[in-house]
Amino acid sequence: MHRCLNCFRRFSPKRGDACPFCGAKLPTEQSVGIEVITALLEDPDIWNITGFHNELTNYAVRLLIESYGCNPKEISREYHIKVEKGRFWTEKYFVDVAALRNGKPYIAVECGSTSLEKLLDLKTMFDKVIHIPGGIRTQQGERYREEVRRRHAEHLIARWRR
Repeated sequence: MHRCLNCFRRFSPKRGDACPFCGAKLPTEQSVGIEVITALLEDPDIWNITGFHNELTNYAVRLLIESYGCNPKEISREYHIKVEKGRFWTEKYFVDVAALRNGKPYIAVECGSTSLEKLLDLKTMFDKVIHIPGGIRTQQGERYREEVRRRHAEHLIARWRR
């Protein structure tokens, strides 16, 4: 679900990238200044979603240390933050990986799928927001294809035996 930033109605985009109610174009991550990075992971376990998310967060920590020069002691996982959206309304978020500078939020990294609304809210609190939507497998070989075939066959056999 997306929320139009013009008329504030929720909708699910099916065709195009415009709001069906008011016709306003939806912003993209790049158009609002959010950096999108694709992770290069060494043969991740795609069957374990939690493990895959942990690999993405590990990649984000390495990225902050090596590319952005952040201090490892100032990097926090599952950072809690409150964003004030109005006089009586605050939104609570968990940021997957956050880099702090002098105790203040500096860089936020979101791993996996997330809403553009959350990224825009984080943009108001952090100097830089990075989104890592997923990873590319660097070793897609015969072993991976065999694993897919084996699991599919096991699923079909288990379904047939019911």
